Amino acid sequence: MCEILQNCVIFNNGTHDAVYSKEGRAKNAIYLKHGEKMLFGENNEYGIVQEGFNIKPVKLGEDGYTEADVLVHDAKCEDNTLQLKLAEMEWPVALGVIRDVEAPTYDDCVWQQVEEVKAAKKYHNFAELLETNDIWTVK
Repeated sequence: MCEILQNCVIFNNGTHDAVYSKEGRAKNAIYLKHGEKMLFGENNEYGIVQEGFNIKPVKLGEDGYTEADVLVHDAKCEDNTLQLKLAEMEWPVALGVIRDVEAPTYDDCVWQQVEEVKAAKKYHNFAELLETNDIWTVK
């Protein structure tokens, strides 16, 4: 899935200005790269840390947070909990590849399920259905 931040002059004019301008991107966006620390800001003075089951942006050097506390982005993680939290963050806006996992599509899973049910059935068409149960004649 790809999310595009597009301006609409009628319904949401300027809604993405905080990340659209060069200065805004430096302050309000985090560019995620697999295997790298989640740092952002004009001079990488902010980072994403874990607090309990949540994540939050912090300023490095304040409240005892250091670069060692900053999370490393893992786009290949099968468990999508952290990636969903990154996608839902309002500040900073997460940009880049948030999740990159090989998985079957929904469509493929549905068709596989249909084929499994077909294979387990005793009958495969209407004629076979009629012949599988007791047959009687009404006179």
